[in-house]
Amino acid sequence: MWRNVRTCRNLSEHLTIIPILLLIFIARMYHAARFTIIYISKCFNWKCNGVIDDRDTKKCPNGWNICPECGSCCSTRTAKQRVDNDIEIGKRPNPYFIDFVNNNRGHLEKKEYYCCKCSKRMNYIEDSIYECPTCGVKYNRKFYDFEPRFTKEYS
Repeated sequence: MWRNVRTCRNLSEHLTIIPILLLIFIARMYHAARFTIIYISKCFNWKCNGVIDDRDTKKCPNGWNICPECGSCCSTRTAKQRVDNDIEIGKRPNPYFIDFVNNNRGHLEKKEYYCCKCSKRMNYIEDSIYECPTCGVKYNRKFYDFEPRFTKEYS
């Protein structure tokens, strides 16, 4: 059980952590009588092992959390996989993801990267290296890039 609560820096003897879909945690601090929702996930880029913790990272303009390791945030391919999975199991896909795919809104395929510290768009420097113009965070994308695949539109 976690004893040190990062958000309020207080030690807590009574902390309940409930995993929801293995990615989002709700921590209730009894002494503070409030809930804190914490998003923790592995980077969706299969070549990256970065851990995304929304207490430490910012979001891209599309509202997705930015990986502090490789700078990946959102991908049309990932949204398409989610739509395809929903269709396969007979679930109605979320209109947000259908729109995301149809309008090719993913930053990964466009090679647009954003800073995990300030969410500003990164500048391409050279040889797959991107740097934040505001705070100097750098991503070396050489190890994480792959060729984008065609994605079909949904109606």
